[in-house]
Amino acid sequence: MIIYQSIVIPFRLCFEKEAEGAWIYLETMIDICFMLDIFVQFNTGFYQQGKLINNRREIIINYTKSWFLIDLVASFPYNWVVQEPGPDAPQGAGGERDLS
Repeated sequence: MIIYQSIVIPFRLCFEKEAEGAWIYLETMIDICFMLDIFVQFNTGFYQQGKLINNRREIIINYTKSWFLIDLVASFPYNWVVQEPGPDAPQGAGGERDLS
C-alpha cells in the first residue's frame, strides 16, 4: 500500500488526475487501513532494554512520543476533507469560484 501511494500520489498531483471507478474504492480502503494501523499501534507492545512492555499506558506513552504524530499526519485522509471545485462550480463576481 505504501508503494502504491508513493507512486499514485505524485502522479495525481502532477497530472491533476482524480481517481475514477474502482480506484476510488481501492484508495478509500488504503486510507482506512492506514488509519486502522494507528489503533493497532496503541495495542502493540514494544521492547525497552530487552524487556517486552505490554502495559497499555506505557504503550500509549511510548507511541505518542515516537511515531504517533507522523502516522497521524501521514494517514489523514485529506481528499475526504479538502475537495477541489470542479469545472462546473459556480463562479464568483470576480471570476473566482464560490466555495460556499
